[in-house]
Amino acid sequence: MIRAIHFFCAIAAFFLTACGNKPSSEGTAEKSAWLMSNYPVARVDVSTPTGTLLESFEYTYDDLGRMASLTRKDCQRNRVLLKLDYTYPSATEMRIRGTYAPVSGDRTLIATADPAKGTISYSGSWKDAWRYDVTRDPEGVLTGVTMQRDFKSKEGYYSSETSYRETCSVRGGCIETWTSATEVSSKSRKTSSSKSSSAVNRTYTYLDHEDTMNFGLYLTDGVFPVWAAAQLPGCSKLISGMTMKTGSVSGPVSFKVDYTFNIDGDVETATRTDYNGTSPVLVRVYTVTYL
Repeated sequence: MIRAIHFFCAIAAFFLTACGNKPSSEGTAEKSAWLMSNYPVARVDVSTPTGTLLESFEYTYDDLGRMASLTRKDCQRNRVLLKLDYTYPSATEMRIRGTYAPVSGDRTLIATADPAKGTISYSGSWKDAWRYDVTRDPEGVLTGVTMQRDFKSKEGYYSSETSYRETCSVRGGCIETWTSATEVSSKSRKTSSSKSSSAVNRTYTYLDHEDTMNFGLYLTDGVFPVWAAAQLPGCSKLISGMTMKTGSVSGPVSFKVDYTFNIDGDVETATRTDYNGTSPVLVRVYTVTYL
């Protein structure tokens, strides 16, 4: 009921704003590829079990329901890690400008969505920035990430290729396995060459409870500013745990997550416990505040 009241208030505010302002040239809500379908989160605090604040995430949204700003702070060092503003030059393009610690000065990430193909491509506007290409299934769940990086020396003595790929198997709207693989090949003018590869496999388990806020964002690896606005990885259920393998060898790293919920069934707190083997090594408590 509480969420429903807030939702209707937000809709009313939107229409009052829309009636008093001319629509922007960025396109209507119906056309934008960056609308947030999840219930909007205002803040997420990460603390120790005893209440010591470790870091915080704060969000705002524009009148069309898209991400407007993101601030991420290291509360122990009182240091801003991300302070970003979002603009939308077109219905499919998103620009994220601001502070990306530890880089000094403002930088801009540019993301482009292709709704027909279910893809998102993004890279930094600076020289030599890596470009990532993301694929999603029809429900918006992540299915893969690719990055290709080539290097060639000016004199032509040396060249290399780095290929990074993440592949996800999806079942029932959730990522079941997530494989991250890197392959590096190089050669020199003297015909010597080398090639190496590595792969890490993660397996996720889930609660039978809907993920209404895309909490999987905080439990998986991605380019956080883009993934937050694009609602990636987009799993339909809440992640309850993860185990890892390197190739076929089981790794010691794993985690489990326990949740509490508010009256509307949304995540109120999430306690993540990381393990080395069977020994807990780190516990973090996420506290969520909604608009």
